[in-house]
Amino acid sequence: MPLILTLDFCDFLILGFIKTTNDLFAVSHKPAILHLGRSFVNQPQTTPTASNISTIAGNNSSVVNHTARKSLLHIGCGLKSMHDLQGFSPLLWQEIRFDIDPNVQPDVVGSMTDLQAIDNASVDAVYSSHNLEHVYAHEVATVLSEFRRVLKPSGFAIITCPDLQAVCNFVARGQLYDPIWESRGQLLAPIDLIYGFRQAMAEGNLHMAHRTGFTLSALSQFISRAGFARVIGSRYEHKCNLWLAAFADYQSQPSMLEVVGRHFPKP
Repeated sequence: MPLILTLDFCDFLILGFIKTTNDLFAVSHKPAILHLGRSFVNQPQTTPTASNISTIAGNNSSVVNHTARKSLLHIGCGLKSMHDLQGFSPLLWQEIRFDIDPNVQPDVVGSMTDLQAIDNASVDAVYSSHNLEHVYAHEVATVLSEFRRVLKPSGFAIITCPDLQAVCNFVARGQLYDPIWESRGQLLAPIDLIYGFRQAMAEGNLHMAHRTGFTLSALSQFISRAGFARVIGSRYEHKCNLWLAAFADYQSQPSMLEVVGRHFPKP
């Protein structure tokens, strides 16, 4: 049974098998925050079709091999580019943009409950920002299993979503409609983080509705049960966000903390 370890850094926890007291102390220290520089060099664009998705995301990816870049599956990409994703430099990563909304012009249109266009064990990383809360509770296990399926054994997933534990602190103080967070110029209230962004839905984008929610411990357990070998998670209460790194196979603690340092926001 995996051990949940709470650290002294942003309510960190690690799910894994820790055998000795020395191991426990080894992961209790605040990890160094590392950053990859972001490049704004224009990259050649490749537009996949149904017939060449496997060329982009498959084990024999000509794109990735040609550029010596790793492959990143960007779930629910929206209008974001790789320049918006911390630690994923276009010089080092080849992005595959995946979204249910064709209006944002993703490389692949589809639901994250079924990533059949992406081959098994074909991508080095999955990035999912504020997507899991948009599926129904009974679909969460399916989505996370799909993330695990498409990852290479050495791969990892970066997952962020609302922290309902933090949000409920505001609700308990009677601040359901009080703006507490700004995102892309929009002021958001706890009700937006619980049920979905009201403005976007009022404008007709019902994809923005929230259908489930998570605490750090609950989502960590979902990820572990989906077959990931290790999970590291952190609460960013000031923004009511959870950040988790899920590793497909066993990796050393320094390697896992390096991924966290590269891709999690500063505490």
